[in-house]
Amino acid sequence: MAVIIPNYQDSPSFPAMAERDRTDDFAARCAAQGTGVLSGMAVTQHTGSDMYVTVAAGQVSVQGNVSTYAGGTVGPFNAAGAGDRRDCVVLRSGSATILTGSVPTLLQAGGSGSGLVGAWAVTSTYVPPVKNDVVETTDCVLAEVYVAYNTTAITSGWTGTGNIVDKTNVIGALPSVVASKTTTYAILTTDQVVLCNASSGSFTATLPTAVGVTGKQYEIKKTDTSNYVVTVATTSSQTIDGFTTNVIAGGYESITVVSDGANWNQV
Repeated sequence: MAVIIPNYQDSPSFPAMAERDRTDDFAARCAAQGTGVLSGMAVTQHTGSDMYVTVAAGQVSVQGNVSTYAGGTVGPFNAAGAGDRRDCVVLRSGSATILTGSVPTLLQAGGSGSGLVGAWAVTSTYVPPVKNDVVETTDCVLAEVYVAYNTTAITSGWTGTGNIVDKTNVIGALPSVVASKTTTYAILTTDQVVLCNASSGSFTATLPTAVGVTGKQYEIKKTDTSNYVVTVATTSSQTIDGFTTNVIAGGYESITVVSDGANWNQV
């Protein structure tokens, strides 16, 4: 599995962009949990000068469950009329979502006091703006958007006047999750390879739903040479190439299926 760690800036457009916070650390740990971008999903400036961003189409894995995003426009970001703010763009339940940050407070015990008015600087008496700690374990973090004081347009990049910071874990492939079974089994959404030994008797391995998991793939293999069979079944009357079951009878034969969002297709 190839992993590209999210960016941490050393010469950013705005000084607080270089401040790491709990959301950054969360994003960096996600790859070990099978969460990250498989392809696409770049966050860039929206066409025109406005408070929107564009999220490219792509595929993400959230705890090993693969989903496809068609791409779209996200926004508007709330204007920072009081002080600088760090917002976050995540993919949540299949939708690109903005998590709005907080305006910094005075640098004192407990972080209390009035909120920052104006731009934050390294010499400021206010704590640096940070992203709110509202990222969930089912989110895939895509980007930070630095909404500076009186910002009227979100622009790409993090140098010059750029606002957008890439925060994605790009994972080239998921590690294979292998399940070895000798009796009736309901295949888990986190499984990828299911090894079925039917030497003691025929049994059925049942696929989870194909709905909402376009691109999800399973390989099911019979690992013995007995005359018993492994039946691959579906749920909710879904099909595998038009049939509700597929029987693996030959020794060491296997099938690979992929979801089209409604049914399973053998590949």
